[in-house]
Amino acid sequence: MAIIEEKNYAAIQKRLAQLKNPVRLVFFTQEFECEYCKLTRDMLETLSSLSPMIKVETYEFLKNTEETKTYGVEYTPTVIVRDEADYGIRFIGAPGGYEFIAFLQAIEIVGSKTNGLSEYHVQQLQSIKSPTRIQVFVTPSCPYCPATVSLAHRIARSNTFITAEMIETTEFPFLVQKYNIQGVPHILINGTHSFEGNLPEAMFIEQVLQTAKSSEA
Repeated sequence: MAIIEEKNYAAIQKRLAQLKNPVRLVFFTQEFECEYCKLTRDMLETLSSLSPMIKVETYEFLKNTEETKTYGVEYTPTVIVRDEADYGIRFIGAPGGYEFIAFLQAIEIVGSKTNGLSEYHVQQLQSIKSPTRIQVFVTPSCPYCPATVSLAHRIARSNTFITAEMIETTEFPFLVQKYNIQGVPHILINGTHSFEGNLPEAMFIEQVLQTAKSSEA
């Protein structure tokens, strides 16, 4: 089943018409595409057909080694949402179900050139001066996950040292086992500090700040 149903095309097109700046969707797949790679490719092609502001770039994970290394891609499918700059906004796995909401929001974050955070929190996040990785583990059926993913992406958009990834757990069960994930949204920061649940902006950012400072110490 396609991620985007045809009956929703008009509503999505209307939403994308609000974009103020072009958005690049950088897609990593495989020569012999997995089921989720094909679903993701079809979704990206549909979005680009619905808005002239969206451009899709496709790379093969094993063949395009320079691009794979540049973006730090480890798994397929992976989509980077960016414009002329890379803000560390990543989707690992097909953003289906509720996660399509987060995908649209990521496009809007980049296409509107705003992170949507309070100025106070943006200033706090500027104190992070070393690479900080936020991973948000989700399932397509989780209604609370998109808000957490979007918040992580807005945090990444505010500081070039921060990257934020949505990771679809049903596609990567070995990561679920590795990090002992019991529920979603499950947030992992720098591979060491984790917590669960859809936290308010202030509490989430405090977790990021504390972990980043511990890593810098």
